[in-house]
Amino acid sequence: MKKKENVSEQVYKQLFQMIITDGLAVGTRLPSEIELKEQFNCSRNTVRDAIKRLDVLGIVETRKGGGTYVKNMGMNSYLNQFVPSMLVGSDDLMNLMMFRRGLEVSAARLAAMNANENDIRSMQAYFDYVDADNVGAEDYAEATSNFHNLIAQASKNEILRSMLEIISWIITSKMAEFQSFRKDPSESLFYHRLVFMCIQNHKPEEAAYLMDRHMDTLIQRVVAFIDYKEKQEKQTGGQDA
Repeated sequence: MKKKENVSEQVYKQLFQMIITDGLAVGTRLPSEIELKEQFNCSRNTVRDAIKRLDVLGIVETRKGGGTYVKNMGMNSYLNQFVPSMLVGSDDLMNLMMFRRGLEVSAARLAAMNANENDIRSMQAYFDYVDADNVGAEDYAEATSNFHNLIAQASKNEILRSMLEIISWIITSKMAEFQSFRKDPSESLFYHRLVFMCIQNHKPEEAAYLMDRHMDTLIQRVVAFIDYKEKQEKQTGGQDA
């Protein structure tokens, strides 16, 4: 597992360095996945994972059926390159969660100060969606997770929004099984409604406090998830022995 993570990290860095060193202009199309696979001597899935990370960071954009192209390499892109290099290699999940907690609280506070009518409508549409009778459990859980993106957008702070997107991607990649482990997202929805009311009524300190409480309950579930995984690994190790 560790070897695979190292290869993925190396390809990501090499691909990023290729864009920077070669001075690829905005709109330049990258080589195909097959060409990159041969260039970096790795699997196609590894190349695809590296491209996905660059896409999330806003460095490239992938057009369905049309290839991958370089996007604007502005300040956010350099920030996006710095933050993952500092955090992606870390296995300390709880430190990542605490870092996210601070960002989420700041985003909620700023959203309550800066949210416009479009932001409020988008958040209300989220509640209309999850309250519908025909929403499946998987879609419901995904929508509740995406609500945080709406808050980040409403903060009107692009650096904060970008960092939250990065941290969310890192944590999700480290906790692929967490969504299925977290069986009941109704507690998240409860806090989302309270935070939304504070944002809607422009109460920044109240929104920040409730988001902090929400992140505290999420961190507690992460602790439970880590304990669960450690017990599973011990059981598996005992059986293998």
